[in-house]
Amino acid sequence: MKIALVNKTFSLSHGGAERFSVNLAAALVRGGHEVHAFAHQAEDLPDQVTLHRVSIVKKPAFRRVLSPWRWLNYLFNPAHLANIFLESRIYRPVNFRRIVTNSKLCKRHAQEYYGVPPERIAVIYNGVDHQTFNPQAATRYRSEVRQELGLSQDDPVILFVASNWKRKGLSVLLRALAILGRRGRTCQVLVVGRGKSTPFRKLVRQLGLDGCVHFTGATTQVERYYGAGDFLVLPTLYDPFANVCLEAMACGLPVITTTANGAAEIIRPGENGFVQHQPTDPQELALLLEPLLDVERRKSMGQIARETSLEFTTERNLAETLKLCQQVLEEKAQ
Repeated sequence: MKIALVNKTFSLSHGGAERFSVNLAAALVRGGHEVHAFAHQAEDLPDQVTLHRVSIVKKPAFRRVLSPWRWLNYLFNPAHLANIFLESRIYRPVNFRRIVTNSKLCKRHAQEYYGVPPERIAVIYNGVDHQTFNPQAATRYRSEVRQELGLSQDDPVILFVASNWKRKGLSVLLRALAILGRRGRTCQVLVVGRGKSTPFRKLVRQLGLDGCVHFTGATTQVERYYGAGDFLVLPTLYDPFANVCLEAMACGLPVITTTANGAAEIIRPGENGFVQHQPTDPQELALLLEPLLDVERRKSMGQIARETSLEFTTERNLAETLKLCQQVLEEKAQ
């Protein structure tokens, strides 16, 4: 088949969607398909992918004028209005045969906000590359990365892997960490990914967390940090299905995330992780963090997390996607 993939960025060093796009393109190429990528920025794509660069007009500076009034910024922001307009066009019944979502959460949103009939929505969960993300590969990096960061082998280490730190809930995690500190429970946090660290470094100082939070920057080898960590925490305000949760579980790490993340659908609370119901509540998060400070508890939960991840492979994701594409082609032929 000739397949077009459209995303603003294809990259292994950006967020989960960008990495997923690269991996999907590579899997399609291996399957013998002709792949075209339409993107503003692209890296790490296989040579066999035909890249079509799409220029993007930079946003106007007048957005900053509205910033003191957040509701006005949201209501009149041209980017928001443009997204709403384009999405409303895409979801018109004549413009698609199937909508693929990567979680039931997104399926509900497509039904509620755009009136898409449920029978025209297919839920296909993300897959993870178990050759890259697995306990053995991760363990290789544990001593090396911890030594680089000045951490002992026994320190409980929380991973926070994200690019949009505000939306992904870094401030909530830091406040929860401070609550634990007041109870005499301490741990380290690795903040992995792109982001403006200045406001968060300031919050770290205000909360008395100096020496406990480490900003590592962006990386194309995120598995190194899964090896150094003990569990992943992502108190996100919204994620269709955060791939970092699946990557961490594949590496044998329990995961804490929120009900606003589609990945919460594969979390069994108390078995392979925990689910936070109020994403902005650091008190609730602190309560969920505490059990995972017990080394035996997090090891046993990590094993179950790994077993859970084995159901979600890139091969399964690709097979389900291609099966749906074939169904659509047969419908069109009729």
